[in-house]
Amino acid sequence: MTPHVDQSSDEGSPTAPFGTWPPRHDPSHVGPFGAYTAKRCPVRIQWDIIRPSEPRTATPIDLQLRLEGGNEFEIEIVGELRTISDPSVWVFVEEDDDPIETTIAAVEWGAVVVVGSRLPPDPTGRRLGEPDLLVAHPDGGYVPIDIKHHLTVREKHPERKQTDAIITTLEDLEALVMTSLDDSTQRIHTGDALQLAHYRRMLEAAGWAAPDGLGGIIGKEGHVTWYDLDDPIFQTSAKTERKRAMRSAMERYDFEFGFRLDIASVASRVREGSDDELLVEPMACPECKVCPWHDHCLGIMEKEGDLSLVTGTDYSYWRPLREVGIRTAEQLSHLDPRTAEIMATRLDIPGLRRKAAGLSPDTPLTEIIPARATRQLEDAASHGLETAADLFALDDVTVATGLERSGLADIIRRARAFSGAEEVFLHPRGVDDPLPRGDVEIDIDMENGIDDRVYLWGALLTSHGTSEYVPFVCWDVLDEESERELFTRFWRWFSSIRSDTLSAGLSFRAYCWYAGAENQRLRGLSSHDDDLADDVAAFMDSESW
Repeated sequence: MTPHVDQSSDEGSPTAPFGTWPPRHDPSHVGPFGAYTAKRCPVRIQWDIIRPSEPRTATPIDLQLRLEGGNEFEIEIVGELRTISDPSVWVFVEEDDDPIETTIAAVEWGAVVVVGSRLPPDPTGRRLGEPDLLVAHPDGGYVPIDIKHHLTVREKHPERKQTDAIITTLEDLEALVMTSLDDSTQRIHTGDALQLAHYRRMLEAAGWAAPDGLGGIIGKEGHVTWYDLDDPIFQTSAKTERKRAMRSAMERYDFEFGFRLDIASVASRVREGSDDELLVEPMACPECKVCPWHDHCLGIMEKEGDLSLVTGTDYSYWRPLREVGIRTAEQLSHLDPRTAEIMATRLDIPGLRRKAAGLSPDTPLTEIIPARATRQLEDAASHGLETAADLFALDDVTVATGLERSGLADIIRRARAFSGAEEVFLHPRGVDDPLPRGDVEIDIDMENGIDDRVYLWGALLTSHGTSEYVPFVCWDVLDEESERELFTRFWRWFSSIRSDTLSAGLSFRAYCWYAGAENQRLRGLSSHDDDLADDVAAFMDSESW
């Protein structure tokens, strides 16, 4: 199969070179930037240019292990590709090759698969990129594929409407045969999608892009899982779930990459002595722990008591809260959780307040909310709102945030705990009362490593007012058999504690923080033994769990 490659200019195209969100500042004096840029913390982009202090140079051990695991996995996949490749239509870019020249030559003579590719630089778009594979599309051009050391599909949820995962086996890669997995759905990894979108923009700039916007990931399952980069699968950030728009990977990428070009452009001018105001300032995010500028940002955030230090306060909360003057964890702790919970219902509190303005305080809400709006009336009744006065008794500052998000109440409670304002007990969302307690309790936490195997079943056993931590752990590299053996040791101990407790006429309770992860592992690691699987299933269906 020889792909048609359009070498014509993309000048005048609506997607050239920045898509629907071009940068506002001239980026010609910065970059070019690689495929990680769009998913990288924007503050890091800024500090990489300004260099406000000495960066942290040591690589955190967990990051180092992930990098090593990823490199080993990529070597393994490339080795497998070599065994199935057809030398007449496959090209492997070797270490001694000029990667760009080799990629260009491979495309020009019609290679069907290029492994280890590096795309020609895109000077206008300020991009560099090296997708792990390029595969020719039957309708012309190439689709990009990356190799990632994580899972790319998951089992469908029985109660959710989910699309089938679309995959291609490595053996079918050359022919680009795509198969639908009826029982599985795609895992959405935002970073993966943004990288693939970066490569697609570069392929467009080179005139090599396939027409249908596909991009693929070879994950731990050992096949390609496909993204439709034009499919709107990402929600935009908004103050309310009801107002969130859906965007495609390409739209999300164009915005994120263009924004970072703006950040780099302004930061470059500031570094040269201009009085421009920097576009971003530090906030805590998952990337902080592996960032070279961690210490610099943390010093700023701790000095200011930044609200992002409160767990759960991501950008979708951080920005709207700061827009109304709430910048610190202490200020966040003064908001009212009850008002936040009411804001997250179907009640439009600001709108109802406007309707109630000028009415008698004792005016019933049934005269303000239309009778046909039965769900709003139910929400009002369930939260004790009966009159116009009740609307205005809600906390004004919390209402002013405009955040109609179910998580805000939890974040306020966390801020109160964080700032030491009060002792706070956090309950699962939607649970008003504390979870039922037992005479004997076990808190369970399992941890899996970079190979996705569970190396730790940690158990906090609490009985008669005293607690003991009991770990079941293996630090060696696990295979399927040793992972099951470790789980079986844990389960025998756990079952004996439960059995002895119930036999003594006492109550037993077991807890975990995120049931989705623990339940999946409990089922999976017991599935090889029917008796064990039945025992685990009976426990999971019981009141003990």
